[in-house]
Amino acid sequence: PETLDMDMSALLTAPPAGPLSTSVKPCPEGEFRAVIDDGEKWISFREFDSKKNGQTYQTAEVTFKILDDEVRKTLAKDNVFVPWKTFLDVIVVNGNPALDSTEGKNVSLGRLMDTAGVNGQGILALRGKGPFMVKVKHRPDDKDPTIKYAEISRVAKIG
Repeated sequence: PETLDMDMSALLTAPPAGPLSTSVKPCPEGEFRAVIDDGEKWISFREFDSKKNGQTYQTAEVTFKILDDEVRKTLAKDNVFVPWKTFLDVIVVNGNPALDSTEGKNVSLGRLMDTAGVNGQGILALRGKGPFMVKVKHRPDDKDPTIKYAEISRVAKIG
């Protein structure tokens, strides 16, 4: 992002241009052509402790860019990004994290990598792959069901 070379404290006394937005319109539900983003934030990893059982879990979020002109027009955005999320089965090998490749582990990620034609090549091989047909579904916010988040629920090869 571009660094602003100005005194941001001026915002404290600046007259408002009008009310600020209070919601973000998600990508509509449906099936669209998409590619895995190739920017800096194409993938992110998260670790969290379950409130239910106290176990630690790892997840990955892969960002897809929707290629549908109507969606971009409807949302008034140059780029529409929608995440695909999965839990990861991680083991430690020589002191470093590694994906568990034993039978029945990392199946969702394996399916995505297989669809992209890069299964067995490592996660980095996914960056920028596509196009695919993706299915976008909405998930309600845990605390406010009127807030909806768009997520990729299915990824398929084209043709």
